[in-house]
Amino acid sequence: ASDPTGLGSASIHLLADGALVAMGFSGGGAPAVLLRLRLQRTEDDGAWLEGAGSIGRGVRIGGSVDASLLLQEASLLAVHRALPAPSIVLAGVAGLKLLKVDCMDARRAFAWPELGLQDRGVPTALSLTHGCPKDWSSAAVAAAGCSVFLFVGFAGSPPCVLQLDVASSALAVVRLVSAPGFASGSQPTLPHVVEAIAFEGLAGSAPCGFVAFDRSGLGWGWRLTFGSGPLQPPSAEIVPLPLARASSELLVLGRFGMLCAERGEGAPALCLISEHCAVSVPSSGTAEMRILDMSAWLSK
Repeated sequence: ASDPTGLGSASIHLLADGALVAMGFSGGGAPAVLLRLRLQRTEDDGAWLEGAGSIGRGVRIGGSVDASLLLQEASLLAVHRALPAPSIVLAGVAGLKLLKVDCMDARRAFAWPELGLQDRGVPTALSLTHGCPKDWSSAAVAAAGCSVFLFVGFAGSPPCVLQLDVASSALAVVRLVSAPGFASGSQPTLPHVVEAIAFEGLAGSAPCGFVAFDRSGLGWGWRLTFGSGPLQPPSAEIVPLPLARASSELLVLGRFGMLCAERGEGAPALCLISEHCAVSVPSSGTAEMRILDMSAWLSK
């Protein structure tokens, strides 16, 4: 049966107690409707006591649609599920909007001029991350407060990184600096970011950040550095990544995962699939896939 609404695509974003479903029109594009799903156990029959053989039976799970939101304008969506900073953010032509995680009501809205980001063009990429140095004491973590970091790419201007204070919903642009060893006075210009990917969980003073790619496959990293301590805002260091410009446009940009490194801790990895030959001859099947350990360039 055909869908009279025309909503033929959906993506699922996990949250601590359920999921956010973003439904869009057939063929992809910006989401049109958001559904907030909540999942919970309806009973516990003790089957888990019988071991792995009883996984097929499990426990009964109940669910409900707690809220829905019809989007009035084309917007990019980003969701961060980690506690204590679950966040839902929309980026549109007018600015950024923060949604309440439980009911999806607007928590706060920011116009681009309010953030000093006017005349940047249409947003083309949006991603969220969260983190602080692992060697900070509990007192330092408490002093820093809970923040989520946003990466926003634009069609006609370089991207930016912003810091969202979860408690106050205050939003501020993070200062961008060149990483040590970067060419003096050189700054990357990404006129059209096609993909932005978050990473987190690294050791050292740069535990989280973003990687973004332009149309040609050129990659840059933005790592959040906390060298000034918990009472000062972090900086975003710009790091050129060792990714050669592909002979044609990238076909697939894989999401970050955590590789099991020999040193006993996770390392961010990226899977790239690019056309090795000319775009005009895709039938040759000569594609290249690389799985890259990015920790050497993103860690500090």
